[in-house]
Amino acid sequence: MNAELIWIGILQGGYSVPVALGVALAARHGRYLSLWLPECGMLTAYIAYCLMIKTGLPFFPAAAAASAAGTFAALVMQTTLFGTYAVRPDPFKALLRSIGVIVVLENLVGLLSGGYSLAFPVTSGNGFGVNPGLQDRLVLVGVAALTLIVWLTVERTRMGLEYRAIASNRTLAQRYGLHVRRVDVIVILIAGALCSLGGVINGARYGITADMMMSNALKAVAVVVAVGDRKSTRLNSSHLGI
Repeated sequence: MNAELIWIGILQGGYSVPVALGVALAARHGRYLSLWLPECGMLTAYIAYCLMIKTGLPFFPAAAAASAAGTFAALVMQTTLFGTYAVRPDPFKALLRSIGVIVVLENLVGLLSGGYSLAFPVTSGNGFGVNPGLQDRLVLVGVAALTLIVWLTVERTRMGLEYRAIASNRTLAQRYGLHVRRVDVIVILIAGALCSLGGVINGARYGITADMMMSNALKAVAVVVAVGDRKSTRLNSSHLGI
């Protein structure tokens, strides 16, 4: 029984890995905890559902179009509402603004859902248990590969070096001629894409309600806070305002 529960936990956690990676990347770079960012995944899942219902698109084209929309939404919100917090951290204002964005996105999802609980058809798999389905196996392998790719990009590439330098000291990075604005855009695009991917695979696996996606968002943020290195991710008490 314990082994089965552990396996179920691994499967459930696997589906949340993309969202946690996206939040961690944005948090390390932006100097504030982007509570709103995982909600882009919830929005993406409902956009995909709406496209499937309204236009008859198959799942994969609908998911791709919705992911692009969710990533673009993350870029717009970061640019218009949260970009200043990367330069001048203000945890209290960032927190209040994040709560406001979450409320707006949840109401937008309510409009997309028509007020009803929605669910994607499960494409494969037999539920969480000791015998995972094909989709479960693909997700576990995929998120493991994705985690490795993100780590290698951050730790072993030129872009990753710029990312780490800007996260460490933005002003000094600008003085040395690093393309700070370009990195800002790339980071939020990647973080938004990861959260959108997480929303889609959660929707495809579990069936969607607004509360379910909110729960996954909070879990992802908790993982970043609990597991992330406080120095490198800049999630210490001064940045969180606690």
